[in-house]
Amino acid sequence: MQITSANVAVLLYNYGVVLSAAYITMAYGIDDRMTILVLGFVFAVFWTVYFQFSMIDKVAPASNDEDED
Repeated sequence: MQITSANVAVLLYNYGVVLSAAYITMAYGIDDRMTILVLGFVFAVFWTVYFQFSMIDKVAPASNDEDED
C-alpha cells in the first residue's frame, strides 16, 4: 500500500479529533463515559465536515476515472 498525502491528512484529522476531545474532557474534568463519547462524536462530526468542505480538494484532487463503472 502506497501512502499518499490524502492518507496523511486523514490521519492528522483523526488525531485532531482524539486530541480535541481529550483536551476538553481533561480541561473540564469530565468523568462521565457517555459525555466523553458524545463529545468525541461531536468533534468527529466537526472535523469530518471541515475536512470535507475545506481540505479534500487540496489533498485529493478529483479523479477523472469515469470509465470505472
